[in-house]
Amino acid sequence: MKKPAVKITVTVLAALAAVLLAFHITAVAVIASEYEGEGGFSAFFRAESELGKLKLSEVLVKIKYKFTGKLSYNGVELGGEYLFPTSGEAFDYKADAEGRLSFSEEESRAILENLTDRRAAYALDRAEYYVFVVPNSQSVLKDELPFGDKNALSRAEKLEAYLKENGFGHFVILDEALKNREYAAYHNTENSINEYGAYLSFQSIVTYLPEQLTRRMNGINIGKDDIKTYYSDGRDLAEKVKLQRVIKNKNVFYDTSVFEAMFDKSTVSGLTVCKLKDEYNDFLGSSCLLIESYDKNELDMMKPLFAAAFSDTCFKDSLSYSGKAAEIAAPSAVVCLIREDRLSVLLNEYDAETYKNKLEGKNDSGTTDAPHNVSAVPMTPRTALIAGECEGDSDIFIEDGDEVYGVKGVCGRFFAEIPAATKEKNVRITAKSNKKALSDPVYVTVRTTSGASCDADVGGFSMLYYTQTVRDYIGANLFSEKRLSSVKSGFESYISRIRKLTGKKTKVIFLVAPDPLSVYPDAASEKHIYKRAKYTRLDQAAEAFSDVEGLVFLDLREQMKLNSDIGKLFYQTDTHWTELGAYFGYRAVISAIGEDYPGISPASLTAFDITEKTVLAGDLAEFTGLVGFTENVQFLTLSSGYKAVGVPEKPETIDRSVYASAFTSRTGNAAYPTALVIRDSYSANLFPMLCEHFNTLYCQPMWDTDTDEVKLAELHADYVIIVCSERNLDTYVR
Repeated sequence: MKKPAVKITVTVLAALAAVLLAFHITAVAVIASEYEGEGGFSAFFRAESELGKLKLSEVLVKIKYKFTGKLSYNGVELGGEYLFPTSGEAFDYKADAEGRLSFSEEESRAILENLTDRRAAYALDRAEYYVFVVPNSQSVLKDELPFGDKNALSRAEKLEAYLKENGFGHFVILDEALKNREYAAYHNTENSINEYGAYLSFQSIVTYLPEQLTRRMNGINIGKDDIKTYYSDGRDLAEKVKLQRVIKNKNVFYDTSVFEAMFDKSTVSGLTVCKLKDEYNDFLGSSCLLIESYDKNELDMMKPLFAAAFSDTCFKDSLSYSGKAAEIAAPSAVVCLIREDRLSVLLNEYDAETYKNKLEGKNDSGTTDAPHNVSAVPMTPRTALIAGECEGDSDIFIEDGDEVYGVKGVCGRFFAEIPAATKEKNVRITAKSNKKALSDPVYVTVRTTSGASCDADVGGFSMLYYTQTVRDYIGANLFSEKRLSSVKSGFESYISRIRKLTGKKTKVIFLVAPDPLSVYPDAASEKHIYKRAKYTRLDQAAEAFSDVEGLVFLDLREQMKLNSDIGKLFYQTDTHWTELGAYFGYRAVISAIGEDYPGISPASLTAFDITEKTVLAGDLAEFTGLVGFTENVQFLTLSSGYKAVGVPEKPETIDRSVYASAFTSRTGNAAYPTALVIRDSYSANLFPMLCEHFNTLYCQPMWDTDTDEVKLAELHADYVIIVCSERNLDTYVR
């Protein structure tokens, strides 16, 4: 007969065995459910095998989640449909969500100093510097968060407020962009944005970048039909709790191949360099961007977007200063991307030291070349012109006794107007390139200027401008209302008459080449800049002719202003626009014709080879008395060659007198229109670009303002094209 103690032991063991068996069966059933697709014994055997590899705590997590839908384990908690980290090796997510995490005062000051140095260093490279923070999922998905205080400030938000309060405003947390989402912007099983979140971040970032950069962006838009979703095994956070087969990751993405086809990618000095292909480059000029980040995941998702949007994009995987990157990218802006939980990288001492070295000149590569070929000539009875050549776009310092005059060299030339003297004096001139030490000084003698007078003025950006254009700038030559009304009715009659001659609905395209000061209004000298008119003669003409049937009036001012930084649009030493400036006139004319002939469109600027040569200076240099002066000039040549015949050969000089006489160009393409051109000297740099888009193009002699009606009727011209400069507007508006 068994003793009671033995009975109790057997009962306990049996009960324990039953519990363990039940637990085992439950655990196997729970794990087997993760292999539902395999079915039957396969799922059972997989579950048995898996169970032997798991810790007890991990098994309990699986069972708890299966029956309660709750999860809090191994630094991961479930909130709504999202897994959130609560702690990590270098960041306490829960403390941050509760508002308990901050940079110390000393750390905040150090970050401010580091960012200020970075901004100043890149400013020397003529680039704006921005920091964009990709927020943690908990910072955006506060409504889903199972812990924390929704009203608490995160460490990043406290830092942002501190930086703004102390003058660094280019620090942006991208939380607002990711909150206003139509689709999920974060992976639900990983603390990172998905591809849709990368797109939202990209769209937000470009709104902060300089307008001079973003106005040349290629449009990147992703619509509802482009967004795709699929489910896969759970990512990092699901793996931490061994539920990657249970909690599936919802992937929200779009096809990036269409963007990747738009640019060429190469590796240069460890940098990823992307260049937009010509056929997609339908914006003018270049838009160069340098993007740096330690965070490969976010950077890789954004690469195709930025590379397809900007003409040149350079990516580097560090936050230290790189002179090589600045040289290769030549950026207008530098974008620093940092994940919110990794903001401590802004305290990296090595990175900080590289920017200090840049600012202290330790990255300099020698001494700036001294100014040369320097001349001093009288301008007015009270002023003298100092002109010379310099290294690139150096800063020029002219020391006249106790006074120092600063001027910016442009394309290797500089001009400055200084007070005259009653007797001869010597002035000291030095130059400073942004990467080199101050040059050795040179000296020039300024002689008395009594009785001097010329038809040129010295403007900002080291350019001369024609004194006769000042009347346009200050609005001293407005048309009378009576004249405008008469001219408008006169054009209506003119269009009616030429249509009778051609026997078709001939249109008049009136192209006005703006004065340099209309494109560079801030380049006026101090004696003129404060007199700038708000309403000018060109404004009057644009308004008066806007509704004349059959007349297309082309006012280029705004388009040229927007692209004023892509190169010299006007000569520094001549009254005319450069070939680069004339490109905008060509583009406007051919775009207008493309409204009637859809198969015709202007060639992209990237379709031209651009070469630079040093040539003899133009008429403004002659006006000022500069003898033997030169200018660096860019010339445009269509890479594919020109098809039109009969065009005088273009000389690589500023002088365009070869185009002064009448000529006829032909392409032999019957699908193209015919045109007659009435013109002043600004027409010269439109050739031979313009001729490529016409079957026959007859150009009257320069300055012959009366329409050759015999030739017009013979051509049966589709267009009469009038080309005149703003300063000569009254000659053609009559």
